[in-house]
Amino acid sequence: PDALRPSFPKLKDKLEDRDTSAVSCAVNVICELARKNPQNYLALAPLFFKLLTHTANNWMLIKIVKLLGALCPLEPRLGKKLVEPLKNLINTTPAKSLLYEAIHTVSVGMTPHLDIVQLSMEKLKGFVEDEDQNLKYLGLLAMGNFMTVHPRVVAEHKTMILKCLNDEDITIRQRALDLVSGMITKKNLQDIVRILMDHVQTSEGSFRHDLVNKVIEISNANGYAAVTNFEWYIAILCRLAREPGVGCGERIKQQMMDVLIRVRAVRPYGVKAMIDLLTDAEMHAQCSRDATASQVMYAAAWLVGEFSELLEQAALQTVMQALLHANVTSLPEQVQSVYLHSALKIYVTASGDGTKKQRRLPIAPAGAGGALDLLSDT
Repeated sequence: PDALRPSFPKLKDKLEDRDTSAVSCAVNVICELARKNPQNYLALAPLFFKLLTHTANNWMLIKIVKLLGALCPLEPRLGKKLVEPLKNLINTTPAKSLLYEAIHTVSVGMTPHLDIVQLSMEKLKGFVEDEDQNLKYLGLLAMGNFMTVHPRVVAEHKTMILKCLNDEDITIRQRALDLVSGMITKKNLQDIVRILMDHVQTSEGSFRHDLVNKVIEISNANGYAAVTNFEWYIAILCRLAREPGVGCGERIKQQMMDVLIRVRAVRPYGVKAMIDLLTDAEMHAQCSRDATASQVMYAAAWLVGEFSELLEQAALQTVMQALLHANVTSLPEQVQSVYLHSALKIYVTASGDGTKKQRRLPIAPAGAGGALDLLSDT
């Protein structure tokens, strides 16, 4: 504001006024001004530090801590100097509002100091375990700030965070779900996915959709860095595909195709899993209820055609009947074209591609005139 420049010297003087109410008003004004551009008030940090260590007014302390939190990212040395005063404040204050502001300041500008970070996390545990839903939400929110720098410290509270997925408040469930990504390791991925899958079966609405996306997100993070068993992951994708109403068929399709294309060792298992999807009558019925489910069938059909050399002799007739069945006409045209294309690929592969070894295949859909024995040993 235009009046700030001429009035600023007097405003600064009021920070050292003998009248506590005058100091309180000056702190409030500067805090509001600093919300827009804290850089302009960095020179006042020594005065605010002095007030932090000498005042006992909780309301004023909240404002001071909030301002110092905004200044810490601008001056790293300030964070180091604040460690002891804030540790004392965190350990002694009974006021939840002041405690949260102190922890928030640690999370935004003092994360290099591990001792106060660990202390803050212990205090946040009390927030999350509190029966007050507002405190629980704030605790999870602050943990999210620490997650970006100290995921291992947050992961120490994994059990408590995952328990919040059972909370009645969807905002708390959502905050807990946001924290899951940073807790994943090779050792705990399958356990955490199992817990999330349990919640997929019992949840509804948008949160159910978010759970499915989270399972995929944590599994394919950093190029599947945490996945040690790709057969397990294909099985998880197939389970998700069969869950009615999740609306994530496109993403499941992308994952199935990506894994089988990139991971050669999992292809035999993956092709068998795709055959199970193609021959699953419930999956076809689900396509009429969930438009995205047809994308899963697209992936299944494309993959059995692309890797048709992995099909066992005993499965050929079953696969061809599934690809050429009359119910395929109920699928979108794009999916139908992939079914037909894959059927042709399988036919060419099974014919021996010009060799003497040929296999017996049907080309007509089941229930539409029967199967025709095209090829025989020559």
